[in-house]
Amino acid sequence: MFAPALTSGPFVFKEWVRGSQIAVERNPNYWEAGKPYLDRIVLRDIAGAVVGVQRLLTGELDYVAELSPQDVRQLEGRRGIHLDPTPTGRWISMQWQVDKPPFNNEKLRQAIAHAIDRKRINDIINDGKGVIAEGPTPKALWWFNPDLKSYAHDPAKAKALLAEAGYPNGLEIGLSHPNTASLQQINQIVQEQLKAVGVTVKLEPVAQSEWYSRVVQQQINFTAMRWTQRPDPDGLLYLLFHSKGAGNSTNYKSAEVDALLDKGRSTLDVEARKPIYRQAQAAMTRDLPYLPLYFSVEYAAIRDMVQGHAWIPDEIPRFRGLWKTK
Repeated sequence: MFAPALTSGPFVFKEWVRGSQIAVERNPNYWEAGKPYLDRIVLRDIAGAVVGVQRLLTGELDYVAELSPQDVRQLEGRRGIHLDPTPTGRWISMQWQVDKPPFNNEKLRQAIAHAIDRKRINDIINDGKGVIAEGPTPKALWWFNPDLKSYAHDPAKAKALLAEAGYPNGLEIGLSHPNTASLQQINQIVQEQLKAVGVTVKLEPVAQSEWYSRVVQQQINFTAMRWTQRPDPDGLLYLLFHSKGAGNSTNYKSAEVDALLDKGRSTLDVEARKPIYRQAQAAMTRDLPYLPLYFSVEYAAIRDMVQGHAWIPDEIPRFRGLWKTK
């Protein structure tokens, strides 16, 4: 049950219908004068993007987010609907438990990195519209490191590294995924690509309601993952890569990276922080707690009567600036 709560946000909770919808209403005491513009928002629980698109087309919904390039094909050019692409900031990667077998073997992680064809994944999932990622930071952000080492698709090198890792005849690994279409599809492509170098992948579906909590509790050993950006490098890099980071679900521990991230969060000058975070990202990508895949492009599909939509780096929809025309 939801309990009444004090809030300084633009909306206050009004109603929750389990499995159906949550309704919020305008906060009359919101600190930003004149906002929000909308009196009420109903957030509907829908079974995936296909259903969301159909309900948008019938007029039942005014706004649907987290749509892939494939999801929006039937919406392109539709009268009364416009598409707003995200700024390719959502980071998609593969992650593993670096302190547990078999992924505590650095050579194995490198072998898998060279076995995976990130361009092919991007072409299939994003129609090639995403940006291949060499690290966790997109080019538009000031802490981006342009000199990161690339794990190029190289099946022959992958096989050689597998042998060095102690698996000359390959091995079998489990790969978990929630019932999110894009992450399922990524895992299926990875399964196909690893099979080509002698690694048998067993796909292990996990209920969406359990997946994230099991990941952060370090109960899932290998999975595709996605994270959005924060306004400051400390927000995501410390969270995921510091040994004390609350989101460090790979159990990655590096004294070098810890020291750099501690230094970065205690340094105020942006120019002085740039080399700190570039060095930290170089160490992270070398150690491979995550294998970067790409920065995705996703869309919000919005009825033309809804105005004022804008993305920010974390790509979480904000509604305080939206208004609706007649």
